[in-house]
Amino acid sequence: MTIPPDSSEPLPLEAAARAWAARQLSAGRFAHTEGVVATATALARRFGIADSAPLRLAGWLHDAAKERPPADLLHLAERFRLDIRPVERAHPDLLHGSVALALARDALGIDDPAVTSAVLYHTTGHPDMSSADRVFYLADLVEPSRAYGWIDQVRRLLDAGSTRRDLDIALLFAITHQLRRLLKHGAIIDPRSIDLYNRLRQEGIPLIPEERAPARQPESSSPLENGGGTP
Repeated sequence: MTIPPDSSEPLPLEAAARAWAARQLSAGRFAHTEGVVATATALARRFGIADSAPLRLAGWLHDAAKERPPADLLHLAERFRLDIRPVERAHPDLLHGSVALALARDALGIDDPAVTSAVLYHTTGHPDMSSADRVFYLADLVEPSRAYGWIDQVRRLLDAGSTRRDLDIALLFAITHQLRRLLKHGAIIDPRSIDLYNRLRQEGIPLIPEERAPARQPESSSPLENGGGTP
């Protein structure tokens, strides 16, 4: 999957979000963030998302709290009076998106519903995701620094498509592999991920067989770290 360079000048709020995110993250995590922004922009264009600006903002914000310890995430979620689901209390890493949104709202005044849903659902998915949310979920998964084997097949599915159904086929392939990974390791699975899988199957989206690759790199150093999402 080739991501074309983005020649557009960032809007002032986006530039502020980028600078703010850079202060929150290590160089490696920020490189991933840049990849997500570029990939989300390209996928939005391919799949007919008219306004990619919210996805670009979501890209800068989505992992801004990712490197905070679980205890800090839980403390911040409580301080901001966020709704904490039982699975998130058991696995506070799942709170990193909602905490990032709360911090960005406090620091930058960002409170856009399209940004909010993209960030909230980027780890676990959700059965009621919009097309833009689905693009963002997959952008986080397939941005260029992601290297494990089956991701290349997701990239090929996206490269071959342009319709909502094509997007959903790639999404179902991805969420199926995420669920298999978590089940393999006996991990807790966020109910949203299961509900998304069920919704896609109920809508008649087909399961695509995996193409056998000669070798795979490890998918995650900690299969429990997300409770149903991407590293």
